[in-house]
Amino acid sequence: ISSGATKANIGHTEAGSGIAGIIKTNTALEKGAMPPIAHLQRVNPRIRAPNLRVAYFNLKFPTETTLWPDTGLRRASVQSFGFGGKNAHAVLDDAANFLSSRGIPSHRRTRTDSHLSTPILQPVTTQTSTSKLLLWSAPNKSALARTMASYATYFEESVSNGNISDEALTALAQILDERRTKLPFRTFTVSESIPHLVNVVSDAAAPTLCVPTRKLALVFTGQGAQW
Repeated sequence: ISSGATKANIGHTEAGSGIAGIIKTNTALEKGAMPPIAHLQRVNPRIRAPNLRVAYFNLKFPTETTLWPDTGLRRASVQSFGFGGKNAHAVLDDAANFLSSRGIPSHRRTRTDSHLSTPILQPVTTQTSTSKLLLWSAPNKSALARTMASYATYFEESVSNGNISDEALTALAQILDERRTKLPFRTFTVSESIPHLVNVVSDAAAPTLCVPTRKLALVFTGQGAQW
């Protein structure tokens, strides 16, 4: 049994978390390829402990794309644990098996081309390399320092291993600007290439506390226990 995750790709989408998992799983069923868990490089050895019964269920945590068997039923399940405490579980079968079991002609395809090895971080444009503004934020100064130090360590290891290219810089700048929540303590760096980010901590501007203007709102839900 291969175990995957959607949060590693796009974070927690709150009200849309269940449908995000459905879309990803349905795509995997259609394409015949089980995607890896984004950014997972190695599995914590404690997960293999006998008392967790991982070996009993033959659980796998993929670090690379795995092709689905071209014959037989393709089946996957999606679990969603809501913020409000509501849990849901859906079992999905591939359409080709559903149709063929009813005598309806169908075509099943399995992706075997170069798309399977496409890196997770992709450039959003094909422009030549230019300086990029990277925005960093955290709840407090110490958290901001830890976050940037973690990124610096990751960049240093990736550059030394040759696992990342300068093309990822554009995608990283877009993610930090458009996809990450802007937290109170913020700073920024300007970089022309990934190797420059090894010194992201020393090159960053002094952190600034940015407090937005807040408005008071009164909410009466009728279900006080939820507020």
